[in-house]
Amino acid sequence: MRVFKTRVFAGTAHKWHIGESALWHAATHAAATVTEADLGGEVLLLRLRRAPETARSLRTFTCLRAGLRAIFLHGLAKNERSDLKRDELAAMWKLAKLMLNHTDRDLAAAMHTGALIEVADDQTVS
Repeated sequence: MRVFKTRVFAGTAHKWHIGESALWHAATHAAATVTEADLGGEVLLLRLRRAPETARSLRTFTCLRAGLRAIFLHGLAKNERSDLKRDELAAMWKLAKLMLNHTDRDLAAAMHTGALIEVADDQTVS
């Protein structure tokens, strides 16, 4: 499975000090289990802890097609906003469908422009 993050999400993850290993683990765990935070349309709400000793977490909106790819689309803190509006969720569904149906060539082009960043496989993260 390949794991990606959008350029916007990469900035949020950096701000929150969430590394690639945490992203990789969250994506592979979500792919292997049934999650309660399934928003439909292959969009999941995943929570990533900022640090093990803190209760603060980043809510991530992630599109996932198990065995194929996961893409971290957007992240926000609970204190920033309580939830997505219906039209925003509909936009996430459309974006997820588009992103998950990209060909390898499309993904390579998006990575070349910097719109997508591939998260390193957990085994290559030191």
